[in-house]
Amino acid sequence: MIITTNNRARQLISFNDLPVHAQSDFDYLDEDAKFDYRIVEYKEHFYDVFDAMRLDVSPDNPMSRFDACAPDSYFSGVLFKLVSNHGEYDVICATYIS
Repeated sequence: MIITTNNRARQLISFNDLPVHAQSDFDYLDEDAKFDYRIVEYKEHFYDVFDAMRLDVSPDNPMSRFDACAPDSYFSGVLFKLVSNHGEYDVICATYIS
């Protein structure tokens, strides 16, 4: 498995902070959720971290240092690691290919 990251923490943004062209991808959010900081931009795409699949893997798995993933195929996707930033959360993103 190949995991690629620059370990840069990215700020979470809300639906209301998204560019207009990207908002249609998140039309499933109700009015209250549109104010939650839950979306991250990574490699020119936007991901809903709250909608990602939680990882529960063994400690010897390279993916174990991440909290969740958003697969884009059976063999690849984006990994998310939530990091605390003075009471707020940022997210470290990575791509994986197996």
